Amino acid sequence: MSEKEIKDKALKLLSRREHSRLELRQKLLRRDFNFSEIEPVLDELAEKGYIDDERFAEEWIHSRKNSKPRGRFLLRAELKEKGVSSEIIDDKLNSMISRSEEEEMAVELARKWLRGKDRDQINIENKLSRYLYRKGFSRDIIRDVISNLSL
Repeated sequence: MSEKEIKDKALKLLSRREHSRLELRQKLLRRDFNFSEIEPVLDELAEKGYIDDERFAEEWIHSRKNSKPRGRFLLRAELKEKGVSSEIIDDKLNSMISRSEEEEMAVELARKWLRGKDRDQINIENKLSRYLYRKGFSRDIIRDVISNLSL
């Protein structure tokens, strides 16, 4: 396959949404492009600013905050899985999500989860705790949310 074909496919993927370098590499490999041919194309795209893991992390966090709220633990795991370095992840999480914002997201998720549920139900606090924990929130935030909701 030619470098032009790889670049065209990569640009088509990037035109839909941001991708991390690892994510883009994996998608190109699944399309039977050769690893040794992909890497120079990815290097060129990175040099030109088409691939940027920092920008990708920012957009990922922003998107999650607005459409699918997650706690820091799950956001970190998702970005790590996408190939973003720990340094970039920590920097972006620290600059983009304050503890109060994270707690607000947890409260909103808790309120949605509680709708239609009987608050006197046995183990409602434990069930809510497990739900928020699966969404990536710390035990401290979960404890604060549950105490503020007065279950």
